[in-house]
Amino acid sequence: MLSVLKRQTHKKSKKRVAQDQLRANQIKMIRTRLQKRIEAKHLSILVTTADKSFNHSLISYELALAFAEQGKKTVLVDANLKEPILHKWFEEVMPFGLVNALQRGDIARYVQQTKIKNLSFVPYGTYTKEALESWRIDKLEALMKVLRLQNEVIIIESPSYLAYSETQMLGELVDEVVVIVKQHKDKIGQLRQLKNDLESNGKEISGMIYQSH
Repeated sequence: MLSVLKRQTHKKSKKRVAQDQLRANQIKMIRTRLQKRIEAKHLSILVTTADKSFNHSLISYELALAFAEQGKKTVLVDANLKEPILHKWFEEVMPFGLVNALQRGDIARYVQQTKIKNLSFVPYGTYTKEALESWRIDKLEALMKVLRLQNEVIIIESPSYLAYSETQMLGELVDEVVVIVKQHKDKIGQLRQLKNDLESNGKEISGMIYQSH
């Protein structure tokens, strides 16, 4: 019985390693594809999903890390108002961030340097009703302008594009959109709707990363 359990555990472990390697390869491919577009301008990337039932913060983090490791000055922004947990990948994160900057209008004071070379981080911040009411396209545009002056690459983690108008606002302001797809769960109709919505705003899906767990 013990030997059977060991074999099953080993099998699951090998499967997880293969899944992690697949995700890493997809991130590298997207980074390579998008990196060619940095030469002429700064690059802003929205990371989102069609499905609202799972979290993809690890992928956003790994994508930002991939650019930072290539020597690109990168900022990772947690705009996931549904489940803002990007801070768990960093140490000593301050309690204020994006939503507070939207209210007060000074994003630079909320950009936190990390221990990773070329990578800084803007946490979601402390939720207040007033701060969320400040989530407007003009305020977001002003914040993006400041971040572009200070960074080569901006990675924005967001909740479902289809479910949140706040994500759709961000979609209007970025250069590229990367969609995380939950294997065996996301419906073709949802992905098609996301694609059509983006195209109606003059955007397209720049890449897709499949998440299996």
